[in-house]
Amino acid sequence: MAQKQVALLELGGSHSECMYAQIQFLQSRGYGVHIVCNAHLWPFFEAVTGLAGHQLHVVETSIKNHWGIWRRLRAYLKANSIHTIVVNTAENSVVRDLTVLGLPVKTWAGIVHNGRKFNRGFTLRKLILRKIKRCYVLNDTLLLHVLPPAGIKLGCFYPIFFPQLEATPLEKPAGETWVTIPGSVMPSRRDYESLLAQVAAKGLPAHVKLIFLGKYDAAKHPDLASRLQSLPRRSQVVTFEQPVPEPLFQSYLAQSDVILPLLHPGVNMFEQYIQTRISGAYNLAFAWKIPLLMERSFGAWEDFARHAVLYAVPDLLETLAGLVQSPDQLQARKAAMEADPKFAFAVQCQRYMDLLQ
Repeated sequence: MAQKQVALLELGGSHSECMYAQIQFLQSRGYGVHIVCNAHLWPFFEAVTGLAGHQLHVVETSIKNHWGIWRRLRAYLKANSIHTIVVNTAENSVVRDLTVLGLPVKTWAGIVHNGRKFNRGFTLRKLILRKIKRCYVLNDTLLLHVLPPAGIKLGCFYPIFFPQLEATPLEKPAGETWVTIPGSVMPSRRDYESLLAQVAAKGLPAHVKLIFLGKYDAAKHPDLASRLQSLPRRSQVVTFEQPVPEPLFQSYLAQSDVILPLLHPGVNMFEQYIQTRISGAYNLAFAWKIPLLMERSFGAWEDFARHAVLYAVPDLLETLAGLVQSPDQLQARKAAMEADPKFAFAVQCQRYMDLLQ
């Protein structure tokens, strides 16, 4: 029997980290996996072993550009006998045009990252989902809050499996605790102000470091830069002027003790994060089995009720200090995450394949 072929499509320019787990799931079930993505994303995948092929695109906003992508992709699918497409980011204009024009495949599936669009997004509901009938979300709690149109099969998986890269050596002094805030530094998305105001007033415990694990542009965020520079112990805060290379990113995660997403009431899209969105920080915590520190509004989420320490914003630093002063509690929480069957490869692979097949 000929090997089944599947194309993983990411033409939205982001969420590429969600493709690693899918590649592993599909390869473990004997599929030939083809990557179709923005050309600038290919460096994230070129070291992945066992891929059946790839096609790269430069994506623009014009109809002419989308027409050209459609023609090239249609030819690639036919040439490689690919009858299944999984769209890694379903809600974008390129996918809209590809679904309207149509492609020679039998099965469309896709990940919807902004679950709110299930409920009120015209383009997703009325155009894209006319073709994509199998949709994934990326946390079980989102299933309680999204309302897809009739006829849509909805499932959930956690993309928490990553290629093991050669570690970048990092020196971590014995007894030091690393509290990591993953992602590019974006004050509109995360409440750095509340954290840093408390640190400025009370100071960090001497053995704690805050790791801002993403690009930090001081010129773009002068207020934040001023706040950081005025801290009494600036050496306890680690920042990066450039995007963090993936091997270094993973090395910091491997030695992190706490993940702090900093999603607080008042940040942009907070109400969506409560019900219909996730932060990529969650899946990094689940992948590396790192306890989370979450604002108490998230206590209704099953995963956080089990694996996070909850806090009120005014008590953030006090809660953090109490947690890092209890290494036994941190180890117990890490062990509980490692023992949780939900995070096992076999479980998540089965969830993914149940919807696709």
